[in-house]
Amino acid sequence: VQLVMCRVDMPELGDHVLYVEQAMMDSLSAPYRQRLYVITPGTDPTTEAISQVWEFDVPAAVVGYCEDPEAHPFDADDVSERPGCASYMTWVDDHFEGGTNGRDCLSSLYGATYATSEIEVREDGMESWDRGYDDAGTQVWGAVAGPYVFNRRTPVETE
Repeated sequence: VQLVMCRVDMPELGDHVLYVEQAMMDSLSAPYRQRLYVITPGTDPTTEAISQVWEFDVPAAVVGYCEDPEAHPFDADDVSERPGCASYMTWVDDHFEGGTNGRDCLSSLYGATYATSEIEVREDGMESWDRGYDDAGTQVWGAVAGPYVFNRRTPVETE
């Protein structure tokens, strides 16, 4: 799996907005997930952050956004927030870690009723473990052995 991420200038959603595109390595031009993540401070802005999840109304229109943003314009009217799917992260030692809240993130993918996400974000990459569960709490999609591990290939951008 390849994950591509870049900043988006969209002040109407927030100061820190990221476009994220995930695709299988053998089909990079057909991503299976495209999202905007809006990062805001948590209750304690020195150690907590919240990553709100937004979906595109027409994901195909923005495939490859990070490579050529001008070719794929969009605005806040083209996305919708996924209520209950925000990840709540806390600074631990040298990284952020956290995830979604219980059964709050509704999902109907492959018979699921809710989804969970656990993440760790480090300077050199991130780990993400997304899973879907049915009403009984049985996992119906997602990795079972552990999280996907994404290694950073480009330098960290600083403002």
